[in-house]
Amino acid sequence: ELCPKTSPLLKGTITINLSGLTINETESTKKMSLYWLSVPLYRRPSDCKCRNKTAIIVPFRDREQHLSYFLYYLHRLLHRQQLCYVIFVVDQNDDKPFNRGRLSNVGFKYASNLSNFDCYIIHDVDMIAEDDRIMYTCNRQVVHYTFLLSKFNYNLVYHGYAGGGIGYTKEQFEKTNGFPNEYYGWGGEDDDINIRINEKGFGIYRSPEPFYRFTMIRHGRDSGNPPYVGRMERLGKARQRIDVDGLNSLVITNLKEVKHKTYTRIYITRSRSCEPLREV
Repeated sequence: ELCPKTSPLLKGTITINLSGLTINETESTKKMSLYWLSVPLYRRPSDCKCRNKTAIIVPFRDREQHLSYFLYYLHRLLHRQQLCYVIFVVDQNDDKPFNRGRLSNVGFKYASNLSNFDCYIIHDVDMIAEDDRIMYTCNRQVVHYTFLLSKFNYNLVYHGYAGGGIGYTKEQFEKTNGFPNEYYGWGGEDDDINIRINEKGFGIYRSPEPFYRFTMIRHGRDSGNPPYVGRMERLGKARQRIDVDGLNSLVITNLKEVKHKTYTRIYITRSRSCEPLREV
């Protein structure tokens, strides 16, 4: 039978401890064996039929310690929510400036080719939910989850902020043409997707519940993710570029998939735009 609309496993506030955990421990400990993936690819509740199937897509490079924390806490949260889910870590395996938008598009394309998920959540690896009632599901508006961050004293940074963790249905992602591919380095792509979402008439939903709070892991600026100096000029043309720069202008070469016990990692070693993405 279907799982309850409100999971009886929810506990509320999560205590976040950011010390002493390694990526190997998230794969090997007995506590984590509950979350090991099997056939089919995604985790599912053991005692009921899930109401929602969610794909978590993590744009990634050189953050192994953060990934260990992220997996450790997120698996527990998703299990308590009685979701069917899978976590895709999309790893930019080169020395070019980090391109979060392109990695997000790759992750969506890969996940949607694999299965028909109800929700596709693009999620930064350094943000951890502080409450398991933060539902990792989608609705008629694009959902912004990570709008109250510890780094900013749990205040919304600005109204147009759409960074961190944001959830789309397949229709929403495709109609907004996903993320822009042409922001290299830090900054700009999250403001661009805010424009896309509103221009296409979906709007952004932020829960009014006070427990939608996230711990942001503190870290210095990555050498491979410098501020993108051309972001303001590109943002000025964001509306004109919605239908030409994004999911429909994506091509990926040298893609490699590695399935781990608790997530799937997709390595990207070269990418460019202007051609369709090959099927994976």
